[in-house]
Amino acid sequence: MKISRLARAVTPRLLSRLLIGVAGVFAAVSTQTPAWAAEPAAEDEAESSPVPFEKNLVGGHVQLAASASYALPFGRLSEDQSRTDRSRGGGLFAGEAAIGLDRFVFLGAYGEYGLYQPAKGCSDCSATSWGAGLQVAYHVAQGLRIDPWVSYGVGYRQLSTLGSLPDPARYHSLEWMRICLGTDWYVTSGFAVSPIALFGVATTLDAPSRETAGSTDLRFQFGLRLLLDFPGR
Repeated sequence: MKISRLARAVTPRLLSRLLIGVAGVFAAVSTQTPAWAAEPAAEDEAESSPVPFEKNLVGGHVQLAASASYALPFGRLSEDQSRTDRSRGGGLFAGEAAIGLDRFVFLGAYGEYGLYQPAKGCSDCSATSWGAGLQVAYHVAQGLRIDPWVSYGVGYRQLSTLGSLPDPARYHSLEWMRICLGTDWYVTSGFAVSPIALFGVATTLDAPSRETAGSTDLRFQFGLRLLLDFPGR
């Protein structure tokens, strides 16, 4: 009898405490974030954080370059004279200066001087040219020792010929397409060597009085370019 009375007295107390304990455990578990749910949030935060750019190696930089190349002219200087009637291939020497506008683009100016072989059948003939203009260069790579680029320029060209065959003459032309391809190889942080290939198209604006202007003078050239970059890479 005493045992039954004790059981009836104790059981409600134990049950109530047990229920309170279980409820507390469930409440604590429900307030914690599962590990599998926390990981995506961390990943999302990492993905949303900005990725820093690499070092800018073009914007604000100043470049000075000198090049020597062999030029192969073709096309016509006028309606009456082909380019090879006045001169054949020769050496072309150029200088450039440019400043970086952003991470990829250089804006610059160039000047050039050419010495060409005489036309066939005229041993005492000679031909020289000079030109100048503006160009924009786009650099493909950033932060590499090998830096490919392409440039487009426009400018003025003048060709002067002397000798008995053909008669001396002077031609003034607008070079409206000057496409150059190159790849700078940085030997040091501020000095690079680059093979170049160039294709130019010019329209003759002024020719000797006995000839008709307006023809297309073309040239292809290939050579080597030396570059100084400030402040360097």
